[in-house]
Amino acid sequence: MPDWEYEMRTSSSTEKIFIWIGLLLIASGIIFNEWLLVSFFSPDGAIEPSTRIAIWLLGFTMVLVGLVLVRYKSKINGYVFREGDSFLKMILAGGIVLRIIVYIFLRFHNNDNHIAVVKFIADTGTIPISGQLGQASHPPLYYLMAAPLAIIGSPKVVQGLSLLLSIANLLLLYHLIKTTPLLRSLSARRHALLLAVLLPQFVIFSNFVSNDSLAFLVGTLTFLQAFRYIGRPTRANLVLLAVVLGIGLLTKGTLFAFVPVLFALVIVMQLRQGVNLKQHLIAFVTFAAISLTIGSYKYVQNMIHFGQPVIGRDELGHKWVSLQKGTYQGSKSIVDFNVVKLARHPSLSEHTKHSLPLLLYGTFWYSHIPESNFRATRRYPLSLLPGAIYLLAVIPTLLMLSGVATSLWRNRSPLALFKSPDSVFGLRLREIVVILPILFGLVLVLMWGLKHDAWSFFQSRLLFGSFFSIMILFGLGFEKACNQRPVVCRMLNVTLIVFYLVLGSYFMVEIGYILRLTLN
Repeated sequence: MPDWEYEMRTSSSTEKIFIWIGLLLIASGIIFNEWLLVSFFSPDGAIEPSTRIAIWLLGFTMVLVGLVLVRYKSKINGYVFREGDSFLKMILAGGIVLRIIVYIFLRFHNNDNHIAVVKFIADTGTIPISGQLGQASHPPLYYLMAAPLAIIGSPKVVQGLSLLLSIANLLLLYHLIKTTPLLRSLSARRHALLLAVLLPQFVIFSNFVSNDSLAFLVGTLTFLQAFRYIGRPTRANLVLLAVVLGIGLLTKGTLFAFVPVLFALVIVMQLRQGVNLKQHLIAFVTFAAISLTIGSYKYVQNMIHFGQPVIGRDELGHKWVSLQKGTYQGSKSIVDFNVVKLARHPSLSEHTKHSLPLLLYGTFWYSHIPESNFRATRRYPLSLLPGAIYLLAVIPTLLMLSGVATSLWRNRSPLALFKSPDSVFGLRLREIVVILPILFGLVLVLMWGLKHDAWSFFQSRLLFGSFFSIMILFGLGFEKACNQRPVVCRMLNVTLIVFYLVLGSYFMVEIGYILRLTLN
């Protein structure tokens, strides 16, 4: 087939995506009318005039956008589906702008009073012990970095550190997703990066005064350095990997998920190189000594004051833990995955707080637990938006699970992997290093949550130190689906683009609502 004919067919195929999106929006604007929405979401069937206007405006906007997509499909197609990584750069730029805008309007604190630890260090020049303050049980690195800013400025200035860390993390994720050999298609890379750019919980928790912002960045750095070590297993890269792991342990306990993965990686790489026992022990001891020395401060402090390295919130006497007791209610807390129920009750309630899958799902795709001043979408009719997010998110969730299954299946034989050629070995080992931290992280979240039996511990943002894992699994699932049939790929593209539009609408609504309150 001549190149020009192939390009025309490809262009025609991708233009159909925008036709389908346009038709879907037009149909949605007509179907999801006042009568249907009120009957589904309103408890008593009543509707206020302002609600009626909002519904009609939403429908009109959807129809208008749909008509634009159908009419100008060729121009939009040429702009979006261009070759190379120019669109990746556009996504990156949009993500940076979004984070800056969110920083401007987002309140600096969430439900966890991290600023108190920052101010304590700034005022006293000492690090508090666990239990002295609400968040003093965390490792101290973020607070030490933020304390100088607290001395010279307001909490909003301190929040600027989180903004910088958030942007740095997005830049690293862009670099990793652009260069990774784990995803073959440019489309999968675009979708993975769009997820990092638009996921509300990832954006918002990266911008709080919180150690999450640093933990997310250090987790991404850990992947970067692990890949460098796999590519060139030199002593220098081993030391750098140990330093990064130590920094992670000095930042947040959730990054413990990397410990078994990286220690196993060092052992595997030494065996692969065929070094003698003495060299093997030297490498292992060097890695352990550096990482644990750097990262052990809080755990040594806990041993000195409490006689154990890790202290639970219940052991510190935090009253809110006892108030959340009874979250786990046996098998029904494990098998309840009624996403429709979550869509009808987007915020934490008795309907959802006893289901571990719904808590994890809800806190991944939306702020199911109220944490910020972005609260406009918690009231009807704007609560329709998080409901739509939850329903549409079923597709990317299934893609991620497909990515997990695909990765586990093709790496099911470690011995065969170890004996494979260098090119195959390096690729598969990278994939294993990507998938294991997110799985270990999930185990840690479940264990810690069940230990306390409190719903606030079952939050997916505790896994965001492994956000690159999430991106890769999403991309692998997308590629797996696209390899089945071209029509499946086109349908996925349509659905995911609609989903991204809904995620973007969330930020527009929340920021617009705050702007209206400010101007009034």
